[in-house]
Amino acid sequence: MKRLLAALTIIASLAIPSSAAPEPRDLTLQEMTKLEAMWKRQRITRYTFTLERSCFCAPRLISTSFLVSGGMSKMQRGSVPSARETMQPFVSIPKILSQMRATLERGGRVAVVMNAKNTLPVQVILDPLPQAADDEQYLSITAFQQR
Repeated sequence: MKRLLAALTIIASLAIPSSAAPEPRDLTLQEMTKLEAMWKRQRITRYTFTLERSCFCAPRLISTSFLVSGGMSKMQRGSVPSARETMQPFVSIPKILSQMRATLERGGRVAVVMNAKNTLPVQVILDPLPQAADDEQYLSITAFQQR
C-alpha cells in the first residue's frame, strides 16, 4: 500500500497543474519504473491515440494515429509515406515507454508532461545526448481513448 501511495504521489507530481502551463519534468529511472508499473496495472489492451513526433531530422514533423489491439498496432493515417518506418519505435504506449527507458539507461534525458486523468505522458522529450545539440525528439500524445 505504501508503494502504491508513493507511486501515485510521484505520478501526481508529474501531472499537469490545472492552472499552469505544462512544463516538462525530468524523469529518473526509479520514476520510469513506477510509470511502467502503473501502465501495466491498468491492463489496457485496446486503445487509439495520435502521436506527433518532431525533431531536427527528416521529416521534421510527423503526425500519425494508431489503433492498438492485443499488442498489435495499426496505423490509421500518416502525414508522410515513410511514417510507418519512422514511427515504428512509437507505435504503442509500451513502445514509447520502452524508448523512454532506453534513453535513460544510456545516460540520456527524458522529460515529460503527464495527463493527470490517466497517468499517461502527453508530452515527451527524448534527449539521448544531453551535451549535444539537435538530437532531441519531441513526442506529443493526444486523443488517447480506451476502446
